[in-house]
Amino acid sequence: MKNKICLSVLLVAFIICNTQAQTVRRVSNAVGAGAPYTTIQAALTAASNGDIILVEGSPTNYAGAISITKQVTIQGPGYLLDQNTGMQANLYDAVAVATISFDAGSAGSIIRGMKTSSIDINTSNITVSNNYIAGGSVDMNTGSNNIVISGNYLLNAIIRSFSNMTSLLIANNYAGGGISFSLSLTTLAVVSNNIIAAGGTNFYLQNSTIVNNIFLTAGTAIGETLNSTIQNNVFVSASQTGADATNVFGATASSLFVGLAGNTTDTQWKLKAGSPAIGAGVGGTDCGMYEGNNPPYKISGIFTGQPTINNFTTPGTVPANGTLNVKVSAKVN
Repeated sequence: MKNKICLSVLLVAFIICNTQAQTVRRVSNAVGAGAPYTTIQAALTAASNGDIILVEGSPTNYAGAISITKQVTIQGPGYLLDQNTGMQANLYDAVAVATISFDAGSAGSIIRGMKTSSIDINTSNITVSNNYIAGGSVDMNTGSNNIVISGNYLLNAIIRSFSNMTSLLIANNYAGGGISFSLSLTTLAVVSNNIIAAGGTNFYLQNSTIVNNIFLTAGTAIGETLNSTIQNNVFVSASQTGADATNVFGATASSLFVGLAGNTTDTQWKLKAGSPAIGAGVGGTDCGMYEGNNPPYKISGIFTGQPTINNFTTPGTVPANGTLNVKVSAKVN
C-alpha cells in the first residue's frame, strides 16, 4: 500500500509538470510496487514516440541490456540518495546494471536521474544529463552528432571514436576517467565547467572551446589542442600546450574543494572558501561543475522542475477495520 500511494502522488506531480507528454509509463521491480512494467525494456517496447519512462528506485537492480529505438525520456529518481538525505523519501536508486544504448530511431531522446553501468550513443540528438555512470563510459559512436552530456557524475570516461562529429556539449560533469577522443577526429565541441580527474595523451579535442574546467591530472591534461580555444581553466599541472594566460596553473586539490570529510560523494567537489577556482572563469565566474552558464550540476541529479516526494509517514499500527492515515509531502525542485 505504501509504495502504491507514494508513486501515485509522484505520478500526478510528474504528469502535471509534463503536460505535453503522450504517456507516462511507470517501471518498478520492487516487490509489492504494483507497477505496470517490471523491466525498462518492457516499458520501451510498449512505448510510443514522446513517452516518458518513469523508473522507480528499487532495492533490486534492473538487469539486462537496454536498446532504445524510439524517441522517449527515461526518468529515474536520482542517485546517491542514501548519502544526500532529504532529496527523496525512497532512498533507493534506479540502477540499470547493463549498457543502455541509444540506437536508430531514438533521436531526440533524453535520459536523466538514472544510475547505470554505461551508455552507448549510436544516433544523433541525444541528451544524457543528471545521471550516475558507475562502471563504464558514455561512448559516442559513428553517426552521433548534436549530443549533450551535462550534469552527470561519471566514474569513468567520456569517449568518442570511429568518426568525426559536430555539435557536442560536455558541461558541468564530474569525469573521473577524463575525456578520450581519437586523434584523427574533427570534433566541434564545447567543454565547459567540468571537473576532469584524468587526462593525457588520449584527450584530443580539436576545433573546440575548452573553458571554465578544473583539470586534476598532474601530467598532461590535454594531448592535442589543434585549433582549440583553452581559456579560464584551472590546472593542477604546471602548464598546458595551447592554453593562454587566462588559465590558472599549479593548483592543488586540497586548495580547490571542500573535500569528502563531512560531505558526500558529489558535494565534496564544491569550491571551498579561498579556492583558486573562484572567479577564475570567463567574466569572473567560478570554474567547476557547480557553476556556469549551462545548468549547473545538481546534487543527486535532482534537476530543476523534477517533482520529488521528500516525506512519507504512516502510523505504526492500525486497528482492525480502522483508518490508515498517511502523510505525504512532495515538491517540485
